[in-house]
Amino acid sequence: MHATTCTRSRLCCLHLKTTRLAGHLLILGVLVFSLGFVSDAGAMSYDRQRDAFLEAVALVETGGNARAVGGKGERGLYQFTRSTWHQHTKRSHHEAHDPGYSLTIARKHYDWLYANLSRKGFPPSPYWLAVAWNSGLTRTTSGRFPSMSRRYGERVSNLVFDSQRQLLAMNAPVRR
Repeated sequence: MHATTCTRSRLCCLHLKTTRLAGHLLILGVLVFSLGFVSDAGAMSYDRQRDAFLEAVALVETGGNARAVGGKGERGLYQFTRSTWHQHTKRSHHEAHDPGYSLTIARKHYDWLYANLSRKGFPPSPYWLAVAWNSGLTRTTSGRFPSMSRRYGERVSNLVFDSQRQLLAMNAPVRR
């Protein structure tokens, strides 16, 4: 409804335009949030988003079982392949079963993926990070990743967004 065609008072038309603008801003906020570009003030710090991502990966990969071994020799909570493990440490691949040390390596790998996805022009959103975690950086950025990695990316990013929504709900002011 435009102000020139409105049969109500100018104040009513202004209210309708303001309400419509607020709706558009809300939609824009949801889109920005869903792409993973959440600032510290918005919801999560980089460290918290990284840890939420890694919690989601551990849940999707192994259900939280640090002793898990995959069909191709992937190990630990985050199912590190031998090559990915040795990209970040010289310690034995069997140490991927140590939850504490495995988390340290998972953080290093996340940071590496985040920086390299950004450098290659990809948004470092939970979805793209998960696809790269699952299929590798080269396959992800070339677009040659399997549909299984798409589903993996969706599962991980949904868990991350649930974590973000819970954090927002906990920090929301109580209205009376």
